[in-house]
Amino acid sequence: MKRDLYRKATDHSTSVDLVIELSNTELTCVALDANNAIQGYSFFSTSFNLMKDDFHASVENELLKIKKEYQNISNVKLFLDNNRISFIPEKYYQSADAPQHFTLQHGKSSQPSLLRETNIIVEVVGVFEYSQQLEALVIKIFGPCALFHSYAVQATNAFNKEAVSIIFHKHYFNICIKKEKQLQIVRSFAFETEADVLYHILNSFQILDINVENTPVGLCGAVDESSSLYKTLNEFLFDLRLLKTDEELSGDEIPAHYFYHLLQFNKCVS
Repeated sequence: MKRDLYRKATDHSTSVDLVIELSNTELTCVALDANNAIQGYSFFSTSFNLMKDDFHASVENELLKIKKEYQNISNVKLFLDNNRISFIPEKYYQSADAPQHFTLQHGKSSQPSLLRETNIIVEVVGVFEYSQQLEALVIKIFGPCALFHSYAVQATNAFNKEAVSIIFHKHYFNICIKKEKQLQIVRSFAFETEADVLYHILNSFQILDINVENTPVGLCGAVDESSSLYKTLNEFLFDLRLLKTDEELSGDEIPAHYFYHLLQFNKCVS
C-alpha cells in the first residue's frame, strides 16, 4: 500500500473525529475538529478486495500509522465505498427477505460477512455487506466505530441538493442521480480517460431519460476547475458546478475541496 498524500496534525492534542473511507483501491482519512475543520489527512493507494483476507493485513499497518498521529480521538466513522449495497423502496422492504434479495443481486460473498441496514435515505432502505474481520480490526485499533456506506450517504438529501452528484477519486468516480427527487441510481465507474468519464455520465443520463440541458450536476473530490477533465465536462453538461468547502489548507498542494464529500458525510451522519 502506497501513501500518496499525507499531512501531519497541526496540534496533536486537539480532539478529533476520524472519518475514514475505504474502497478496493483507496484508503482516505481526514481528522476533523469540533468545527468540522481539517486537522490532518492521509491518502493511501491499494489494490485489494475489501472482502478478502489479504486486505486486512495490509490495511492494519496504515490504520496504526493514522492512530499514532492523533493523541485525542473522539469518534471514528468508517465509510465503505464499494458496490456491495442494495437499495430497496421502503414500502416493499422486509428485513427477513434482505439476505435473499442481496444474494440475488450480488451473489454470495467468499468471506465471513454480515449485512447492515441503513435508513438515512428518504423512502429507501439500503442494505450493505461488510467484512466482520475488517470491523473487528478497526475496533481493535481505535475502539468503537460507526460503520456506514458511502453510496447511501451520497444518496441522502443532506449531502447536496443537486439532481446529480459526482465524487471523483483517483481512478474511479461515484455518481448519484435523482429524478423528481426520487433516487434512480448510485454506482461507481472506473476510468482512464476524460472520454470514459463523459461516456459513463451521458450514457447514464440517456438510460434514465435525464435532460442534460436543465439538470444541475455537482462535482467534488479529485477534480479542479482548471483541469482538462472539468473543462471537457463543462462543454457537455450545461449546469456544472464544483462543490467546495470554504476552508483552505495553507501550504498544501492539495485543495480542501478534495475532501468535500468526507466533510459532508461527517455532517450527514452526525
